[in-house]
Amino acid sequence: MATGPRPDPRPNAPSAWGILFALLACFGAAGLLHGMQPMPRDADAAYHYAVVQLIGEHGMLEAFPWERFSIVRDRYSDKELLFHLVHLPWRGLGYERSVQVVGGLLGGLWLLATWAILARERVARAWLWPLVSVAASSYFLVRFSLFRPHLLAVPLTLLVAWAATRQRLRLLFALAVVYPLAYHAFHALWVALVLIEGVRWLSTGRPAWRPAAALLAGNTLGLLLHPHFPAVLEHSWLETFQTLFASAVLGEQVPDVGKEFAPFSPAELPIQLGLPLLATAGALVGAWRARRQDPLPLAFTALAVAFGVLSLASQRFVEYFVPLATVALALAWPRHPRLPLLSLSAGLLLLAATGRAEITRLLQRIELAPPEVALALQERVPDRAHVFHCSWDTVGYVWLLLPGREAMYALNPVRFYRFDPEGYLRFHALVRQGEPAPAAVVRERYDSRYVLCDIRSDFRPFLAALEADPQATDLGRFGYWRLFDVGAPPSQREAGGAW
Repeated sequence: MATGPRPDPRPNAPSAWGILFALLACFGAAGLLHGMQPMPRDADAAYHYAVVQLIGEHGMLEAFPWERFSIVRDRYSDKELLFHLVHLPWRGLGYERSVQVVGGLLGGLWLLATWAILARERVARAWLWPLVSVAASSYFLVRFSLFRPHLLAVPLTLLVAWAATRQRLRLLFALAVVYPLAYHAFHALWVALVLIEGVRWLSTGRPAWRPAAALLAGNTLGLLLHPHFPAVLEHSWLETFQTLFASAVLGEQVPDVGKEFAPFSPAELPIQLGLPLLATAGALVGAWRARRQDPLPLAFTALAVAFGVLSLASQRFVEYFVPLATVALALAWPRHPRLPLLSLSAGLLLLAATGRAEITRLLQRIELAPPEVALALQERVPDRAHVFHCSWDTVGYVWLLLPGREAMYALNPVRFYRFDPEGYLRFHALVRQGEPAPAAVVRERYDSRYVLCDIRSDFRPFLAALEADPQATDLGRFGYWRLFDVGAPPSQREAGGAW
């Protein structure tokens, strides 16, 4: 006797009300986390806003003279072009408000991408799983709340993984075009594809070639469309292999490269990675059992395992690991409506027990570039002046305070280190240890007239040396900043005086 097709035991596709509820949950959570911050927590946000302002004033940038001691000075590439272009229409709202609005929108799209994958796969209570990822780790919650390009890169990675596994070739091609315009690390998609096809081979005995063709065609077109091709390839190599990979895997240390490149301490590890690691283990059990029927859960589990291993070496990978582990667990056990509730409850309890300090810091208002300080500094530092600053992680504020002035380097110390290794190492020693007659060093070696340095304890020896140097004029303290005039550098003397 003939029988009809086996009924699908999974829940029905989401209704219109379900979609509306998911939209409210995703954008509500992201809007809350980004909007509740009185000031952007991360100095990178100031840098990205400054770049957006420069694009608005000068159009597409071909060079970046505002970073004089940096490899991007003469050969610039905007490795987060789409991130900046999305921000561009909102820049009129000002720094704080535009970062809140754009961060909330992009964060909402990130969570919505997670929901869309799970809803398409008809996972029970799919709308809860994006919230599970946010609550799984206080460190991830903070990373999610930062205004950085991973707000675009991570959801694109999730969607690429789904499209490649399901062989949705048109969607995969479109995403592969967009990715190099949004973020520099497009090569990560190829690593993901190798893992996905390995899983397909385990599941069906034969990998597919069409996803690789779609990805190759899309990445090639995206790179060719990038206005800074081929320089974007050089800077992708710098950011990924000479900075992140060299620091996390090879152990190469560039001084002051940043704590986020380091691994978690033994005490932090179970708190920040405990739940994602448990989710990955649970996903592995369910996905392995179902691998013959469907390779998708095991594909996401393999990606979660890979990024979990990387997260043990560097905190930077947590922003990928947590959502991949969450999606993997949901796909491996799609018909268990209590699982997202239990996972969310566990995450919220862990946040309540260990994450209150991080959440409290998100709510603090620490204003490093208030308008009155900016006005006072601009009265003393002329336009186009060369400004020596003490740290890469505050230079975004330097440009908020002193727009149009030329700093030394920004965002990443490797930009300076690869440009002039000896100069960077001497700079690092100078600002942290001080030395006699620092004014002459700043003036002659670093071609700067003004020193603008934040008052962290790290820089007290340098500031004390400037105070004692008769060639340096102390122009005063302005909020969080100290300003010195060390005299006209060679470039200004050749130009015939002050700017």
